[in-house]
Amino acid sequence: MRILKDVTNYLRDFLPLIEQYQAFLIAIDVIAAKAKYAKSMDAILPEISENRAILLRDAYHPLLYLNNKEKKEKTFPQTIELHQEKRIIVISRS
Repeated sequence: MRILKDVTNYLRDFLPLIEQYQAFLIAIDVIAAKAKYAKSMDAILPEISENRAILLRDAYHPLLYLNNKEKKEKTFPQTIELHQEKRIIVISRS
């Protein structure tokens, strides 16, 4: 118990630095998880523009894609474009 108290008291001065290290490691872990997820989907990095439009060319729903990939089934891509004149998309199931 005494050793634990001594170590705790010694580390107490470094608490702000330890918290910074923890935040950094969390950020790196999140980035690595996103990269691993993107790689599993053969994803590409999006291009960002300032014209308030989005074009999803041959896009897949990520969960459907991964589920079908696991089952070795084909997933059909969709191309969706939204911009000032076309701002809403309705998705239904038949």
